[in-house]
Amino acid sequence: MELGVVITHEPAEMSAPFALDSTLYGLVRPAVDRRADVRLALPGRGAVAVLASQGRYRIVGEDPVTVCAEDRRLYRVQRLRSGDGATAQTTAAGSIDELYWTIGYAASGGRLVDALAPTDVLQLTEWPNLTRVPLGPHGLRLAVLMRRRPTSIPVAASIARAPRAHVQRFVSAAWSASLIRVVNRASSVADARERAENPTPTGMSVVKSLLRRLRGD
Repeated sequence: MELGVVITHEPAEMSAPFALDSTLYGLVRPAVDRRADVRLALPGRGAVAVLASQGRYRIVGEDPVTVCAEDRRLYRVQRLRSGDGATAQTTAAGSIDELYWTIGYAASGGRLVDALAPTDVLQLTEWPNLTRVPLGPHGLRLAVLMRRRPTSIPVAASIARAPRAHVQRFVSAAWSASLIRVVNRASSVADARERAENPTPTGMSVVKSLLRRLRGD
C-alpha cells in the first residue's frame, strides 16, 4: 500500500445491515402470497420468473446470485398469463424457498439482514437444499454447526474458521428462507415477523402475543 492512501470503505462485517424488503424479496413475496405468476427483469442482464401458482421459479440470463443481488427498484415487473411460454418452463427450476435463500445470500454481500443482531443466538431449523442454493466456501460447515446447536455469529465464525462476513451472508440467506430460529429472543422476533407478513389489528396482535406467552411459546 502506498503511503498517504486512505482506505475509506469499511469491511463487510461492519457495514450497515440491509432490509430484506428493499431487495428482490420485496417483489417476490407479495407475488407468492397472491399466487400471481410474474416476470421480474433486469434489462439486458436477466430475469426471474416467479411461478407462484406452482411454487416454483426460474432464473434466466446471468449468474443467479448476480440477477438476485440488485435493489428492487431496478426490476421491471410483468404479470404472466397462463398462455405465456415462461409459465410452462419449469425444467430445472427450483422451489420458491430456494429463491428466497438465493435472494438473501445475493443481497447480503456479507451484511447482516436488519431483522437480526450480531449477538443473537441462532439455530438452523431445517437443512437447505445444499446442491441447489449458494452457500459460499464455508457454507457446509456452517450448516452442520448451526443445525446441530444454537450459536451466535462470532462463535460460529470462530468454530468454522470463517470470516464473519461469510457467516452473516449464510445467516441472512437462511433467514430469508425462514430456516433460522432466534433462540435468545425467539418470541419477540416471531411476533415481528408475523406482524410483517400477516398484518392484524393492534388489539388482536396484543391478544395473540399474550396467548403465546401463556402457552410458553
